Amino acid sequence: MARISLTRSSSHLIFIVVCVYILFLFNLSKNHLQPEDRPATYMKKSVFHQSGNEANLENTPWPIPTIENVISDIGFLKTSGKKYIFSELGYSHGLGNLMFQIAGLYSIAQKSNAILLIPSTTSIRRAFDFQKNFNESIQFLDEDLVKKLGKELESTKVTMTSCCSYRDLSPILFHDNRRNIEKVDGYFQNFRYFHPDSEKTMKKLFTFVDPIRKSVDEFLENVGISLTVRSARMIETNVANDDQAFEMPEEDGQFFINFDKFGALFDALKCCLTPVMTIFPTFSFDLKAHAIMGKVPPRSKVLTVSISNFINLAFAKTMIVGVHIRHGMDISMNSRNRKHGHVDTPIGYYKRAIEQISNVYDSVAFIICSDDVAWARRNLKLGKETAHFYCPGPREVDMAILTSCDSLIMSTGTFGWWSGYLNVNASPDVYYYKHWPAEGSVIEKMTNKTEYFLKSWTPLE
Repeated sequence: MARISLTRSSSHLIFIVVCVYILFLFNLSKNHLQPEDRPATYMKKSVFHQSGNEANLENTPWPIPTIENVISDIGFLKTSGKKYIFSELGYSHGLGNLMFQIAGLYSIAQKSNAILLIPSTTSIRRAFDFQKNFNESIQFLDEDLVKKLGKELESTKVTMTSCCSYRDLSPILFHDNRRNIEKVDGYFQNFRYFHPDSEKTMKKLFTFVDPIRKSVDEFLENVGISLTVRSARMIETNVANDDQAFEMPEEDGQFFINFDKFGALFDALKCCLTPVMTIFPTFSFDLKAHAIMGKVPPRSKVLTVSISNFINLAFAKTMIVGVHIRHGMDISMNSRNRKHGHVDTPIGYYKRAIEQISNVYDSVAFIICSDDVAWARRNLKLGKETAHFYCPGPREVDMAILTSCDSLIMSTGTFGWWSGYLNVNASPDVYYYKHWPAEGSVIEKMTNKTEYFLKSWTPLE
């Protein structure tokens, strides 16, 4: 028995040695493989949303307006007899940060009777067509000239070291009569550069391009349809089993909706008001909805109206509140930003704001835009009792949607700021997180909140 036991132990030992030797040979051979011949190695990697660097002209999902005249000759600039403010817009590629840079630089250029020069490759062209109304005051440079000017003017450039302070540059710009181009860099996150004197100009400057506005109209149209269906109640009908009929509240008139429950809601919805008005913007008119109630209107009394009337009807008694939730790596994981005073907007701030607004209005719907929609869904946890919709992206469309809302719950950061400032309503309710920036931080020392948040905006805990 002892001999057999020794044999088994030896076998186990030999087996282990062989396995180790095979692994050694495998690793040795793998190290001698060319990269394309090596077995693929997969690693789980956490992906965090960046702040604008992922957006560029090449991946824009709509046509970018062509620039008619891109300047490529430095000699042309130097002999034109005009003055220029030049910037590489390199401080940040986030949409809100780019907008502050453009707004500040444009205002400085106007005050100096100069033309603003910016790179033709800037991603802000995804959202705005400056040529349309500002082709005389904003001009574009090709990539090579941007690099050349950047190097040539490096020693004389004016740099705004404070992100959020206002500084009048008039006394120092174009002091040397031999130089007609000044390079200026900074964040310019202070509304004194353009507000209130140039508020209308800023809203004209930052007019979203037509494809974005079309996407916003389509999104809000779908929201309006959803709100209409949400506010309806099912009624007893004699229609086919594959149909449903709903009745709107009496105060809206006798408003019936009839649609195929198995079809696409937005393709099959038929809406009608009786006896005065029938609305069927892009949908076929169906008399069954009237016949159910025994009120088939005469053909002569049927009035077709535009889709805008339909949306206005759906939104008439509903407060539409935009919510921007920022959860990018620049805040969540960037220790430098956090050290300087950037803070996350806590989820409790959003929940309290939503609860407060819901208690004020009888009918309210929330449109939620975020750089991390999945995170927003998991943490906001709005139930079915709260009407809410999520923005479709990309970031330019999201901002345009937020500017169209009746009210806005801002995040910390410049994206939310511009979503509030560009709001199309005369007097929107805009709410912001009162504990930004962090107390005692570098940014707090640079920021005068009275020159960043508008007086009409409301701070919340």
